[in-house]
Amino acid sequence: MRVGHYALIIQLITSFYCIWLPVTSAEVSTNDLAPMKNTDCACGLKNTTCQMIEGIKFCSCPSGYRDNKGVCEDIDECQLPGVCPSHTRCINTPGSFECVCKEGYEPKSNIFNAKFEGCQDIDECLDNKTCPFSATLCVNLPGSYKCICAEGYQPINLQGDPRYTRCRENNASWHHANIALIVLLAASLVTLLGVTFIRRRRSFLMSRNVNTYETL
Repeated sequence: MRVGHYALIIQLITSFYCIWLPVTSAEVSTNDLAPMKNTDCACGLKNTTCQMIEGIKFCSCPSGYRDNKGVCEDIDECQLPGVCPSHTRCINTPGSFECVCKEGYEPKSNIFNAKFEGCQDIDECLDNKTCPFSATLCVNLPGSYKCICAEGYQPINLQGDPRYTRCRENNASWHHANIALIVLLAASLVTLLGVTFIRRRRSFLMSRNVNTYETL
């Protein structure tokens, strides 16, 4: 009877392993089990790692992969909730993933690992050139910023991007200021005329009394 080596392939939840069994040709048909070489550790899987433990060959998917019907496929960690910290976005890579800062955010330190440290807001207003147009003021926002008009000015592009606001003088403010100035001047003029009238009236009465006294 011919004796050969055959592999019994057993599937676990997360991996496969192969047990080498000495059998005779009378016990098993070659149609049921294919003979395998001692150096063969594929176990029907691709992209696998292999270990020999006490005569048992274990074939399992590398870290970052999972079995799908005998083929190791990449795990998309970015589909898992909370895989990256706040203010970061996840990028899936073969067998792994990366966390990078979202737009408007920066690393918390020079030795940067976004997977653990996360990112912090960039204060764009620290740069004097952030709002380049005249009469504009910078307001920092989480992950962004906006430019607003200084007092006495109004925006020109109301429907535009608030980061590129342009401003012009507020005509309504000048109009109100002019009205207030006119009212103030009018009140001053009335007061002056009133004082002048009272003084002249007093002088007239005094001169009249003097003339009356001299006549007597």
